Amino acid sequence: MKPIDYPAFLKAAQKAQARISAILGDAPQVDSNDDFLFVRSEYKIVCIKLENIRYIEGMREYVRIHLKGDKPLMALLSLMSLESQLSEHSFMWVHRSYIVNLNQITTIERNRIVFDEKVYIPVSDQY
Repeated sequence: MKPIDYPAFLKAAQKAQARISAILGDAPQVDSNDDFLFVRSEYKIVCIKLENIRYIEGMREYVRIHLKGDKPLMALLSLMSLESQLSEHSFMWVHRSYIVNLNQITTIERNRIVFDEKVYIPVSDQY
């Protein structure tokens, strides 16, 4: 009933947190180790070399990781969690929906990054 006292609220929040962690498991979704990134995708954990990542595209609660010479990987992650893992490497957030590997960029034209003739990544003014 309203108003709720703080100890009761704290107890309910801890109970909810325990249930969520039981459902999702205690294993981390993303882990990074120097030059590698481990991502859970398609019911398996995939090891990705950071040098093979071209760019990462955010799609609401999913991300699509585009790799050199390989098909993209889909993972249930947020761009924010990946950005915190990649911030110490040569990755940069260039748009609300894109994180780019700076080592993979060859051409920037008219506020967009060109990877191929068909792939254009917009560059936002605020990033």
